[in-house]
This record gives sequence, structure tokens and C-alpha cells, in this order.
Amino acid sequence: MGPWRCSSAVQGLRARWCASGMDDAQAADTVLDEEPTIDRYLLQL
Repeated sequence: MGPWRCSSAVQGLRARWCASGMDDAQAADTVLDEEPTIDRYLLQL
């Protein structure tokens, strides 16, 4: 994935991105439905 742009008529917007457990999820590769989620992501605009 590469960078992407988002345009808006409103100026001065902020975006905040938070991620947890990315490396552990990458190592696990696949999680079945009955297993707990390994990674979490939050994007706030």
C-alpha cells in the first residue's frame, strides 16, 4: 500500500491513525472466526 490523498473543501482537517498488534497479526497470518482478534486499528478524522 502506498500513500493516498483525500481532498476536501474544508481546510485544516486532521487525521489520527492508531494501530495495535500489527506484528503479531502478521506473524499469525490467518485468524479463524472463533479466535480472538489480534490486531486493532483506529482512524479518526
